Amino acid sequence: MPKAKTTDRIQSAPGDADIFTGALIVRIAALEPQRVIAATVTPFNLGMDDAELIAMVGWEGIDTMNSSVAIDVEPGDPEQSAPWLRFLQLLWAVFGPETLPEPEVFGPGRWSSIVLSTQELDGELQHSVLVVVDRVRESAWLIRSDPTRQSDAVLVPAELLVMDAGAVLTEMASRLILGRPWL
Repeated sequence: MPKAKTTDRIQSAPGDADIFTGALIVRIAALEPQRVIAATVTPFNLGMDDAELIAMVGWEGIDTMNSSVAIDVEPGDPEQSAPWLRFLQLLWAVFGPETLPEPEVFGPGRWSSIVLSTQELDGELQHSVLVVVDRVRESAWLIRSDPTRQSDAVLVPAELLVMDAGAVLTEMASRLILGRPWL
């Protein structure tokens, strides 16, 4: 896994245009206390081939207000520059165990559902993509607004249901979008 770092300062975005035109939003239903925690992740260079991915993260529902995250990736490697792989690396940088603010809030057994919404990265950009993970139903769904793209539903393996929300989200998004495990 690439190493990520977080800071509480604002970093300037590169001058190049980015194909990713919006933010990704993650909502996690926490159990104790019951609430919804939301993260709005605004990447600066997701669609580029930079050696570092950078994003600002706005938090709601926890004490942390804003943070920034940066993750080093290998530039020029076609596998590393695939849009969804870079997206998942950024997702892991935000929700990974080393960078997640207030990790106890997202811990094992402390969440009931997770919803990730973003735009399509390897299709027409105006379409949206949802990944929904439901702990009680032990299921995860990929929902695409593009009627020409296939949606999917899978069971969440029992060993994942006892993990923290960030690990489960990244793992299930990878399985649904890339068709392979992340962890």
